[in-house]
Amino acid sequence: MTRAMMRLCAAVLMWAVPAKWVWAQSGYQPNLIFSISGGYTTGGALWTLDKQAVAAPNDQFDTLALARRLRPGFSAVLSATLFQSPHLGYGLEVGLFALGTESRCAPIDSSFRTDPDRRNEQKCGSIQGRHIPTSVVAFQTGLTYRVGADGAAQPYLRAAVGFGILGNSFIQTAGELVAASPPSCQTGCSLIVLDAAERKEFIWTATLAAGVALPMGPGYRFRVEVRDAITALPVVTGPADPSALVAETSTSVRHVPALTVGLDVVLERRRTRRY
Repeated sequence: MTRAMMRLCAAVLMWAVPAKWVWAQSGYQPNLIFSISGGYTTGGALWTLDKQAVAAPNDQFDTLALARRLRPGFSAVLSATLFQSPHLGYGLEVGLFALGTESRCAPIDSSFRTDPDRRNEQKCGSIQGRHIPTSVVAFQTGLTYRVGADGAAQPYLRAAVGFGILGNSFIQTAGELVAASPPSCQTGCSLIVLDAAERKEFIWTATLAAGVALPMGPGYRFRVEVRDAITALPVVTGPADPSALVAETSTSVRHVPALTVGLDVVLERRRTRRY
């Protein structure tokens, strides 16, 4: 072996041994992560009904414009993610999304039929601006991809699908009335103006999200995430017969953006060994 070859081999060994040691002793990687987070969702239009006839005295009808809007609200999510590789994780989550709604009501003709009790005027006035505590409890499963598994800050992308349980009705619209009849309304009652033939209880849900996890100390991370909650909510598509009050309904896909922050608890760590 020539002197030049010996020098080359010595240089390779000097480089290779420390490099192998550093590569083999790379840092711990989170393997199983439990997360709890809270967030704020945006609102927007849900459905609009331009003309709904409502019975008035003397076999007449008032025509109302009705609508429902989604209000901004809060969300809470519990999740667990298992990383079987440095980048790809499989997760389960359950979330409560307070998708509260707000009703709208206005007379089409800017006035109501003559009525000593002002029945429709009372009902419409109480419907206008009323907050209805609607919500969705979602159960989802999906994938998380960490862009930089070895860095202190860990950006990630996430997608999930599942189903949701609806709390309260996104369709039923009722107004308050104080009148001589029926007797139950002499001190105040709630009368339905619009309803669905059958209340929908289950819907599909999906989530697309991007975020970053930042270390807070051994076993803990702080998480910030922007998510798009996608779901099919019940909506009104046509007016109801004034005698039946059952509207034409369907479901419509809605995107509900949200900003969430949370805490990750690293339940298990695994030392990566790369040879």
